[in-house]
Amino acid sequence: MKNKGISHCLIIIFVQIISGNVIAQDFPNVVITYYSESGKTQVMAEAVARGVAKVEYVSCTIKPIDEISMEEVINASALILGSPVYNANIAPQILEFINSWPLRTAFKG
Repeated sequence: MKNKGISHCLIIIFVQIISGNVIAQDFPNVVITYYSESGKTQVMAEAVARGVAKVEYVSCTIKPIDEISMEEVINASALILGSPVYNANIAPQILEFINSWPLRTAFKG
């Protein structure tokens, strides 16, 4: 089953949300962002968003990678990235996005 790893990742995220192991907010917010050249990764991201929408008291934001803001990343309770695979690597746009995260600023204090 090809999507077994994805489902395990999602289960971990939902367990963290249900157990309250998230950043203190009114409601947990799952941010889904993706890069999709052919549209297939977008379809998968939308399917994940439909699953998140079924969880009570959890909000969901879904946007292409070039439309997501660092504020949305920092304020997310969970972040899901979607990427096609190029030569066994993630898309360069996703890697560039990950490398731009302000982790030192976000986790201070």
